[in-house]
Amino acid sequence: MTITSNPIDKPGPSPGFFIAVKNYIEQAGFGSILEKVEAGHRLSLDDGLQLYHSHDILALGYLADIVRTRLNGDRAYFIYNQHINYSNICTNLCKFCAFGKEKGADKAYEMTVEEVRQKYLDQVPLARGCAYDDVANAMVFLCLDASSYITGQALNIDGGQTMH
Repeated sequence: MTITSNPIDKPGPSPGFFIAVKNYIEQAGFGSILEKVEAGHRLSLDDGLQLYHSHDILALGYLADIVRTRLNGDRAYFIYNQHINYSNICTNLCKFCAFGKEKGADKAYEMTVEEVRQKYLDQVPLARGCAYDDVANAMVFLCLDASSYITGQALNIDGGQTMH
C-alpha cells in the first residue's frame, strides 16, 4: 500500500490529499521511515528514536494512520474505561487524601461482590473486552493476603469497543 491512493477504497480524500501527506512526511525528515512503513517492514531502533524525538505530531500521526489502516481497514478501536471504587476504607489515611476513610467512619463504605457485579453490568457496553468472571477473579485476588502489597482501593476495568 502506498500513500498516493486511498488505502481503504472508500469515498474520502482525493488522491491529491495523499500526495500532499506524502510530501509533508518527507519534508518532516521521515522519507526513509515512510518507505519502510509503506513496504510493511519493521522499523529500526534508530527509526524509533527519530520518531520518539520528533515534535511533529502531524507527521507522526500520518505515519501511524498508514499502519492502522493496513492492520484494521476502516475500523477505529476505542477503550471503554471504568473505575470502580469498591471501598474507600484505607489504613494509610494520607494527609493529602480526601477520599480514604477509617473503617467505621460515617462516610466509609465497602461494596459487596454483588454490588460490584451490578455496577459493572450497569456500566459495561455491549461488545466489551472482558467478562464478569475476569472482574470477579480480580476481586477475589484483591481479597487475598497475597495482594497486601497493593495499596489502592479501586479496580480499573478496560474493555475494547469497536466502532465501524
